[in-house]
Amino acid sequence: MTTHAFTSYPNSSGNMTDLFNGTTANDTTLAPAHNQPGMEQFLLYKVTVGINEYYLWVIFALGFPGNVLSLLTILRMPTVSSSKMHVAMLAIVDNFAIVSKLLYHQLTSHEISLGDAGCKVMLFSGNYFSILASWILVAMTLERFIAVWFPLKVTRIYSKKKATIVLITIVILTFGFNSIFFAVIFEHEDMGMCDYHGQFYDFMLDYWYWADALAYAVVPCLLVITSNALIIINVQMSSKTQRQLTNNFDQSSRRVRDQQQITTMLIVISLVFLALMLPNSIFYLVSDHWKNSTPSGSYQLVEYYFAKQFIHVLCDLNHAVNFFLYFLSMATFRRRFIDTICCRKPTRKPKGATSSVFKTSHSYVSFHSTHSNLKTRADMQHSHSLTNVSDVSSEV
Repeated sequence: MTTHAFTSYPNSSGNMTDLFNGTTANDTTLAPAHNQPGMEQFLLYKVTVGINEYYLWVIFALGFPGNVLSLLTILRMPTVSSSKMHVAMLAIVDNFAIVSKLLYHQLTSHEISLGDAGCKVMLFSGNYFSILASWILVAMTLERFIAVWFPLKVTRIYSKKKATIVLITIVILTFGFNSIFFAVIFEHEDMGMCDYHGQFYDFMLDYWYWADALAYAVVPCLLVITSNALIIINVQMSSKTQRQLTNNFDQSSRRVRDQQQITTMLIVISLVFLALMLPNSIFYLVSDHWKNSTPSGSYQLVEYYFAKQFIHVLCDLNHAVNFFLYFLSMATFRRRFIDTICCRKPTRKPKGATSSVFKTSHSYVSFHSTHSNLKTRADMQHSHSLTNVSDVSSEV
């Protein structure tokens, strides 16, 4: 059973059929070498075929248990908060994306007929969960932007209830966007492959290609770049003030450190997301020109197909790396993970001590507003004036 090109981005394990037919796709099976005579003689072609055949198993082995451990660790953290909801939902969606892609890869590789319904469901799933994961990360980044730049208003701007509404809206809109697959996909009974209905073919290749590119890669990358640039600017402006003003306030220092951990974690995740997705976005712009200017069956064409397959690998790695990024960038996550693995109860903090890790409401205030509040306290202590103590206390 061969397969055909469907989606406009290499978010899934792109197969040789898609690569050699000149479009990016959500397919996974290998195409016979006679699609492009002469290319099988090149070692790079064999490497490309080998990567396509095995890389999803590597991603599954790394990503699936990692996402499960992330979910269990996050659920053991205290309080239900918007940050916690984002991270937990991203872990679930990433695993659905990995499983749906691997399942489709195996079904098509073993020449199992999917039928019309199978083609629709499998191609929908590959697109849906990949795009959904990108936009959950966008929501996480925007939440951190709000928390850093508007700490006193974060509870009102992005409360837990509003975060839930945002996530539900993303789920519904992404589902609606990808529901086009239920109308345009069918399986050729005589050819044993999934394809577009003839009346939709030009539309999918000429218009859906770019709409899908924008939804999956281009717009999320732009939003993540913008948000993280602003977050980094804010962190740079605030770090010096934090060091100067929080030395004598242990609880506030702890809150600041916790918030810095979250900010660092999300910046790391966002930067890795960009590193893995930007090549895909650039590839959209040069793909047609690159392929059309390359002679058929040439080594240059094999290089093009290798580059396309490599981009598939990068994109799918997005679903497998978050656990390792959490573990490396957050001391709190590491402690909770060890407690989870060892079946230990989390260590209780001393009475009055609070942790702001994965907390969206009051703890965010400490990141920004604590600076001005602490400075006010320092000024009051220096002048021995207690006139505005009540006001400052209410602010904190």
